[in-house]
Amino acid sequence: MVGLMAAWVLSRLDLGLQTVNLHERPLFYLSMVLFVLGSQMIGVGLLAELVVSNSGSRDIPYSIAKTTRSNQLDQAETPS
Repeated sequence: MVGLMAAWVLSRLDLGLQTVNLHERPLFYLSMVLFVLGSQMIGVGLLAELVVSNSGSRDIPYSIAKTTRSNQLDQAETPS
């Protein structure tokens, strides 16, 4: 993409080079498609983060200390 941009700028400086029309290059259209796809991916990622952050608050809060104590009591009651 940088090479295409440099060729376009140099062709506009009246150095006697052939004029570069960006709309005639497939790289221009490829870069436009990739830009749109990248923007959509970022948008979907942000929406997914919003959904995940809002759905996590509905869970019932629990204490890890209570959970580990109950596991220790279960293990103590079961004979090996």
